[in-house]
Amino acid sequence: MAACRFFAVQRQLENFVYKPTDGLYIGELIMASQLEVINASFHLAVEQSSNLTGPLLAIAEGLVQLQQKDSVANQILTYLLSQKDKPGIAVVLQQFHERSTSVSLYWIETGQREGVIDRTVDARKAAEQFVMLSYGMCIRNIMLAEAGSSPARSFEKEDFYQFMLLILQGGGR
Repeated sequence: MAACRFFAVQRQLENFVYKPTDGLYIGELIMASQLEVINASFHLAVEQSSNLTGPLLAIAEGLVQLQQKDSVANQILTYLLSQKDKPGIAVVLQQFHERSTSVSLYWIETGQREGVIDRTVDARKAAEQFVMLSYGMCIRNIMLAEAGSSPARSFEKEDFYQFMLLILQGGGR
């Protein structure tokens, strides 16, 4: 199902005829497609795993890729944040936030249904924490890229995994 949504977004991009006023639409599609890539990896990991580790690592890896300074989606998000006071941009950012939170909530609720995440975890709150972590990493990577960060300061897939695992085990309450 996630692959179908990804390919639908990809088809929209391929068939799109650009007009100067459509930059926001393209940016929104690119950010949405990156989220769908992570979602597709999550679904594949769920099919291949009977525990939390595989799906959570798939999410962590996708988020790490999304946070890279050369990620187009990250660059678009950074630009949109810098232009948030312009007409239409706040709407695009709000829609992206809602979609990100919705997908994160879906991942957590899937884990709860499958019995790998305790049902006492507040799924909505945990989803917001995932999104906040992701946004924070975007900003952090921008700041460190400008400062010429050393590898010792990098936040890797395993770090994302451990942080999200802590949230899902109730440590983020």
